[in-house]
Amino acid sequence: MVLTYQTDSYAQELDTDVVSCCAAEHKLPVDGRPTRVQCHEVVLADTVLFPEGGGQPDDRGTIGGQPVLRVLRRGAEPVHLLEGPLAVGERVHVAVDWARRWDHMQQHSAQHLITAVLDQLYGCTTTSWALREASFCTIELDSAQLTAEQLVKAEERANQLIREARPVTVSVHQAGDAALNGVRARGLPDDHVGAVRIVSIAGVDDNMCCGTHVSNLAHLQAVKLLSAERGKKGRTNVSFLAGQRLLDYVAESARRETQLNLTLKCGPGDYATVLDKWQRTMKAGQRAARDVLRQLADAEAERFWRPGERFLSVHQPHGDAEFMSAVVSAVGDGTVPVLVTVGGADGAPGSLLLSGPPALVERLGPRLCELMDGKGAGKNGRFSAKLGSLKQRAQADRLLREEIESSTES
Repeated sequence: MVLTYQTDSYAQELDTDVVSCCAAEHKLPVDGRPTRVQCHEVVLADTVLFPEGGGQPDDRGTIGGQPVLRVLRRGAEPVHLLEGPLAVGERVHVAVDWARRWDHMQQHSAQHLITAVLDQLYGCTTTSWALREASFCTIELDSAQLTAEQLVKAEERANQLIREARPVTVSVHQAGDAALNGVRARGLPDDHVGAVRIVSIAGVDDNMCCGTHVSNLAHLQAVKLLSAERGKKGRTNVSFLAGQRLLDYVAESARRETQLNLTLKCGPGDYATVLDKWQRTMKAGQRAARDVLRQLADAEAERFWRPGERFLSVHQPHGDAEFMSAVVSAVGDGTVPVLVTVGGADGAPGSLLLSGPPALVERLGPRLCELMDGKGAGKNGRFSAKLGSLKQRAQADRLLREEIESSTES
């Protein structure tokens, strides 16, 4: 049986009967994580909801007022997942989430168009494609390379065909029909049964496909080929946007450009120059800061040689790993206990480096982590850790002093 979604992609609702309903468990995304959910598998006599297939995600919508969690394909049969049950034989109203469906139609038809254009212009065969949610779509080609010039030419040709408003039609055929000969396809699913659909772009392409499509290329509005990047196994990934998704991308780009104009105090044509200047200034500042920290590390190390000092403890809120290493290296050969911490300003996390006799470091390191909510490891007389809090930093010096005194007494 041919269902409504297969013959009329623009149908948004219908009334139909429940054929079956059974309890089931499926892994569904909950708060972004796959979670096993108790639900009901519902099969309808007819449906406007597309099940996942052909690289196109499944539809969302409602059945009898209940939100549809997923639509799966089982052989030739769409299976709708609902939270609650429906009675067999019940008459229900089915409605599709049209914004989602329209987006999928535009991106899928654009993929057919771009695939055909790249094949005709450069002999590139599409091996797969991905329709991502709220992002760009990707076509994988069997070609190892596609130049920027080729990408521009392909985009120009695709948009020319859109301006020509080429019709897009769907025909349904039985297996073995002569009309299927020579039709572009990447193969039918192993569990496919029944009729085969051909999606045709007039004068451009005939493609075996189960997805939903626009009825005219004009409905795509425009396509943009964003990039062609080297993929795996000598293939190329072409990223693209079409229709409303492209308009949304342009709107977001314009908003971002306006914000950058205010931040950089220049127009788009000067972005590169201004950012290059900022980068050079930042690198010079970083070099100067490192020099100051090295000098500070040397100064802290010199404090150790004051009479009566048995260990060195240093805390620098604006220090880094290089500062800690510099302090430890400046003190000596590792026989002197040295505790250096950095970070912790305004309650931020920090880091720790403990150096000294291996036995002392091995005993004290884990205790310091426990004291300052840290996690670390060490060997050969050095222990480093990330610290969650430095509120007990003063207590760390007390522990170090007690450990040294204990070692001296023993």
